Amino acid sequence: MSSEVERLRIELSRRISELELRVEKLEKDLEALSKISELTWRIAQLESSAQRFLTHSRNSLLTLPALEEELNEYFGDLKELIATLEDAGMPVDWGFIRRSASRVLKAAKEAGISFSLFANLMVEKLGDYAAKIVDEKIVGRIYGLAELEHWRKLMGK
Repeated sequence: MSSEVERLRIELSRRISELELRVEKLEKDLEALSKISELTWRIAQLESSAQRFLTHSRNSLLTLPALEEELNEYFGDLKELIATLEDAGMPVDWGFIRRSASRVLKAAKEAGISFSLFANLMVEKLGDYAAKIVDEKIVGRIYGLAELEHWRKLMGK
């Protein structure tokens, strides 16, 4: 009888251990899903900010301070996306971020925003990330070589 009880105890312990492992795996999966949801939301926010800035940059009735505020909001969303990716231990897709920032850079030029204002806002909001985000070829093509040199000096190159 005691051997039967011992066998049942061992079997029960084994099953409890299996269930605990399954629960741990489910908790990790749930955490990963939560991070994916947040990242999806952050990407949507970033694209929404970019689209809003692109739309407003074509509106001749908007003032420079209003466009500057939109640009600041875009850079804030960009920083939040990068921070969320890093906090989740995920790699940052700098190519995706550069493409998004390049579209906004082009819209800023079309809206009459000086490159120095764009660059200063970006560095103020994004700090060290700014160097990874700006595609220097795009700066040279959109704003010219003088502004590209200004950017390089700002970045300490």
